[in-house]
Amino acid sequence: MSAFPLSRAQLALWFAQQLSPSTPFVVAQYVELRGPVDVDALIEATNTACHELESPFVRLVATDAEPAQVVDHSIVDDLAYLDLRSDRDPVRRANEWMTAEYSRPLDVMSDRLISATLLHLADEHYYWYSHAHHLVLDGHAAMTLTARVAERYSHLVHGKTLTPFGGLGVRALHDLDV
Repeated sequence: MSAFPLSRAQLALWFAQQLSPSTPFVVAQYVELRGPVDVDALIEATNTACHELESPFVRLVATDAEPAQVVDHSIVDDLAYLDLRSDRDPVRRANEWMTAEYSRPLDVMSDRLISATLLHLADEHYYWYSHAHHLVLDGHAAMTLTARVAERYSHLVHGKTLTPFGGLGVRALHDLDV
């Protein structure tokens, strides 16, 4: 696991975060799921897709000059679960919880830069929520990851054909940016 420099875009975001540490530079989204959800399959699909994309396993490390990054596949990152079914208004509570989550600043040198949570609102009603620091995921990458998790989940649960992952890992993207 060798460290390599941040891309120009990542470095700009890192400096912006240093200038404004209380600003949450995050991308956040949720997908509403209705119907039965195989939680174990969703966890497996999420973890596997994250390993393919690599950016969810980026850690920043300090160097003598500028920060660098490593792709650390040893990070254990299970999908979190929050059961809101007993709340009087689970949708309102879920929205409040998600707002608090993506509004919280992250320490880019020590905090986990991406997380996902399955919010259980009612029988067969869920929000699959994720947020990530913009250093490791932008809007396009977030949609790519979401689509890949959905494809892997459909493969696991419904036996649908799984195509090879066509994206590039973080190191390959960095090498293109140099």
